[in-house]
Amino acid sequence: MRIIISPAKKMRVSPDSAFSMTRPVFLARAGEILRWLQTLSYAQAKKLWACGDKIAEENFSRCIERYLQSGDRFITCIFGEPAGGKIVQKGVYAKMARGDMVRFMAEKRIEDPEELKAYDRMHYHFSEERSSETEYVFIKEK
Repeated sequence: MRIIISPAKKMRVSPDSAFSMTRPVFLARAGEILRWLQTLSYAQAKKLWACGDKIAEENFSRCIERYLQSGDRFITCIFGEPAGGKIVQKGVYAKMARGDMVRFMAEKRIEDPEELKAYDRMHYHFSEERSSETEYVFIKEK
């Protein structure tokens, strides 16, 4: 199974820079910032990051879909919470969950997409009734 992960920004490569052999100086502070970010509401996080909900994700999907070949299976994973009778994805948390799912897949050496349904981290669980063949929905428990 092939997995495609798209970075939010293009990496800059600097071949003249030396590789650091020490841990990042601000590693502890990064954990502190992460904990603070996790306390934000959806509206606060959206305002902080000044981002749209789905634009980048949809553009990326369009780019990938045009290269699919017969026999390829394209599955979109939705990480959301129930709100007002529908499932709402909260950008920052959905991105964190997608990254954690990649880690889950690597740890479990997943090759069959059906095995993704066993993902149950970060308070998310697979929702059979909200999912389809091409879209796996994971609901966050409160």
